[in-house]
Amino acid sequence: MLVGCPAAHSPRDRGAPAAVEPSAGGTASAGGTAGADDTAGAGDAAIVGRIVDPAGRGVRGATVARVPLGLFDPSGAHFVHVASGADGSFRLPASAGHRYGVTATAPDGTAAWIGDVAPGTTALQLQLGRGGRRLSGRVRDRDGRPCGGAEVRLARGLGENGDVFLVESDATGTFHTSVPDGDYHADATCGPRAAAARRALPTGRDTVDFLLDPVGQPGPPPPAVIDWIKANAIRLATVEPEHGFADLAPLRALIGEARMVGLGEATHGTREIFQVKHRLLEYLVAEMGFTVFAIEWNLPESFAIEDYVLGGPGDPEQLLATLSVALWQTEELRDLVRWMRTWNRAHPRKVHFHGLDMRKGSLAAKEALAYLARIDRPALESPAARALASMADPRTYKDIVRRSKPELTALSTQARTLAAHFESHRPQYIAQSGAEPFWRASTQAHMLVQLLDWLAAESSASRVHIRERSMAENAFDALAHHGPNARAVVWAHNAHIAGNPEAEPPMMGVHLRRRLGAGYRAFGSVLGYGSYQAIDPETRRPRDFTVLPAPAGSLEDALTAAGAPLALVGLHPLPEGSAAAHWFRAYQILRQFDGFYDDDRPRDWEAPRTVLARDYDALVFTASGTTARQLLPPSLHPSR
Repeated sequence: MLVGCPAAHSPRDRGAPAAVEPSAGGTASAGGTAGADDTAGAGDAAIVGRIVDPAGRGVRGATVARVPLGLFDPSGAHFVHVASGADGSFRLPASAGHRYGVTATAPDGTAAWIGDVAPGTTALQLQLGRGGRRLSGRVRDRDGRPCGGAEVRLARGLGENGDVFLVESDATGTFHTSVPDGDYHADATCGPRAAAARRALPTGRDTVDFLLDPVGQPGPPPPAVIDWIKANAIRLATVEPEHGFADLAPLRALIGEARMVGLGEATHGTREIFQVKHRLLEYLVAEMGFTVFAIEWNLPESFAIEDYVLGGPGDPEQLLATLSVALWQTEELRDLVRWMRTWNRAHPRKVHFHGLDMRKGSLAAKEALAYLARIDRPALESPAARALASMADPRTYKDIVRRSKPELTALSTQARTLAAHFESHRPQYIAQSGAEPFWRASTQAHMLVQLLDWLAAESSASRVHIRERSMAENAFDALAHHGPNARAVVWAHNAHIAGNPEAEPPMMGVHLRRRLGAGYRAFGSVLGYGSYQAIDPETRRPRDFTVLPAPAGSLEDALTAAGAPLALVGLHPLPEGSAAAHWFRAYQILRQFDGFYDDDRPRDWEAPRTVLARDYDALVFTASGTTARQLLPPSLHPSR
């Protein structure tokens, strides 16, 4: 779930800044809220303040930006910004009922930031600092021509707390500025018609080059694009599983000889998206020999479902209820698990169930150490096993994962030692237990390394990087485990399966594509309108939310205009020089909704810019959707 889902992406690391928080490079203060005020005017919701240098003098010409709180990818967001006046004063229009971050950059001094500013705030003061990080770079098109006046957005971490700093490139396309310490992501726009992919600026990397691609323009989609979609879309008869494959036969040409297919989803809670993906899985298993199903679920808990689909005991509803993610406890996923079991009963070629995620480790520690207790009890006395034993106890696990970063790093070192122990004893352990029990135990030991590295990461952006890399490693591990002829379906959010090679941090799909090349196919999910469920951050339980029809000119609008309520659209190859090739190779807005939602998020939080033909090999369009059907009433779901 975005982060990815970005995400990335995911129930993601969400900080809540103080009402007034100084940046690392300067200081900040806030005045009262305006009512009938000489500065703001009666009923005015503007944010009014002043930019000063380290000595307290007003700074003229500073770029002051109003940044929506809650963004995951700032590339598609609209940032209002102004230049400060001769005395450093500024006035930002704002909408009542919203909260913002306010940032300021200037040539002399380190950028400043205030988080969680209410519209109507007056006497807001941002003081530029000294020191921090000096960041620079160039903005060019793909022919090497510079873009002067480009807007570069420097987001600290993911920028979701409103700490996104704006700076402009000069006539040579070069920019440079000082910002507070931290890890950054940056993107750039060159006027309304060109933009560049997000780039990473972690500590130690202070320069970056942006390469521009065209941006899709507002307004109705070009008729030639709609005509191309009409001519090339594969219309599907139904979302309902177990309704035959006649309409899915063209899917074979889209997949080819690929060993791994990513099936994305625009939401983690729409019934029809889950159902059509179930149908695609049926076809890939029955008609194309796919044998591995790997989903964005926590890896250790997936082994019980793997046993069930292979004919073991259990009830799918009870197995799904053990998952810590309430969004997966649905009728649609239950039906998919039941179908896998039915398939395996009737066919010698089995389909296997695997989890990809690595964000909860109590069961992993328990199972890895239980294996040693059966096979090599003296190994339990090793420093590594003893250090990890408390993770296996749910009563102490929660306290352990809240330890300091240095403590978690030290524990990660112990987990690496344990994983290396499994690998060094592979032949004798397999001889004693068999290959499958060994693989499960060693996989869970390795997952503890992934988890602890993730927990010890210094920034939310670093955590995204570790999670995406880890899920890709787990997908490859599952594929390799089932032999050289295995083919896998990877089921996750759009942000995770996207294969843009320029993405930073690289998402799971990028890792898959780097390893497999054309052997990986990414199918993005597109939802026209309807409803879905997501986790309410206040109650930590699922809630229903509405997806409104997309605006004119959007991807969803173009697919709707083509007249196919349910369709597959292949994006490779596109006819060179055609309107369709230009449109799908330009940045478009692809609406995506992750596993968390709240009503205070900005309207454009779910609309990052995407070059569709670069991220995806095909799109799965569902014109309308309804909320996935929960197996249990929300009041009975365990808190996250």
